[in-house]
Formats: sequence, C-alpha cells, structure tokens
Amino acid sequence: MTLSGKLTAALVFVLLLVSSHWYVYNAGNRNGSNAVLVERQASDLKAWQDSAADIAIELDRQQAANLKVSNDYQKELRAIRAYQPAGRVLLPAAICNQAAGKAEAAGTGRSDGAVAGTIALPEDIERRLRERRKEADGVTAICRGLQNWAIENGFYPAPVPPS
Repeated sequence: MTLSGKLTAALVFVLLLVSSHWYVYNAGNRNGSNAVLVERQASDLKAWQDSAADIAIELDRQQAANLKVSNDYQKELRAIRAYQPAGRVLLPAAICNQAAGKAEAAGTGRSDGAVAGTIALPEDIERRLRERRKEADGVTAICRGLQNWAIENGFYPAPVPPS
C-alpha cells in the first residue's frame, strides 16, 4: 500500500468517525434528549460545586479545631514538664512501720521538725514518685487531648459540668 493510499484510508476513517458522532448527536437532539442531558449535567455540576464549597468550609473548620486542640495539648505538656514541686514529700509518721520509723529516726533523722509528726521520703523514692507523676500527667494530657479532639470534631458532645 502506498503512502497516498494510507492517507486516503485514514481520512476516510476519520470522516466516518466524525459523521457517525454527528449523526448520533443530531438523532438524539431531534427528540430533545441532549438538552435534557445538558441541563441535568449542569445541575449536577452546580450541586458538586456547592458540595465542594461546603467540604472546603468544613475542612477549614476541622483544621482550625485540630490546631486549637494541638496547641492546648502542647501547652499542657510544657506545663507538666516545667512543674517543679516546692518542697519534699512528707508522710504522716503514723502510717510508717514503727520499726522502720524508729530505725530511721535513730539513724538518718528524716523527721521534719517544721511539721510535727511527719517523715520525709528518701530522695530516691521521692524522685521516682515525681517521675511517675509526670508520666501519669502526660498520659492524662494525651487522653484529654484526644477527648477534646473528638468533641471539637463533633464525634460526641462536650461533657456537661455538674451543677
């Protein structure tokens, strides 16, 4: 097949394709169905655009709520990390074992003279207790942040304070 024959065959094919589409369009347009389809597609497009606008508004609201919750959580974590207790942990002497209390009172003098009837915890135990307290406060902050996120995003209502 020569080049002009191939070009002629391609031209005939394109003309057949265009004419068949033109015929189908005009055949459908004779009874008005194309106009109905165009109108329906235009209304669908308008509904999709409105929906996209609503989704964009909701997305902005959720991003603002997430930023607020995240900032509150970070602020709470900073406060937990920055907390330094003022004094020692004192326990009433009555709850301590009598034998341990006598041995400690004789050996290390842990009794606090300023607060009668109390005994200060050993520094190692006190340090570990304060570390556990910071860990517990961190877990509480995580749970509070998750709860605030769920409330801000409407997954469940805010708790009603007792009256």
